[in-house]
Amino acid sequence: MVRFIFKVVFVERGQEALWRGWVALAGGSYRYSPSADHRDSLGRYELIEAHDIEEAVEITQRRYPHCTVMREGTERICSA
Repeated sequence: MVRFIFKVVFVERGQEALWRGWVALAGGSYRYSPSADHRDSLGRYELIEAHDIEEAVEITQRRYPHCTVMREGTERICSA
């Protein structure tokens, strides 16, 4: 079965709304940061090899149980 590389974006629980506002202010750019206080909890991501996005989300949630996966920022990068 084909596997893909996904960039899975996640934030600490409770920071979801702040992340959405941060992305909106940046025009969708993940490189923008409104303050140094939020750099560690906003816009974090990991490259995950998986069969589909659901598996990539599950892997990320197991690795970071204190975080929420931001599906709107998660994307398939390429085939593995």
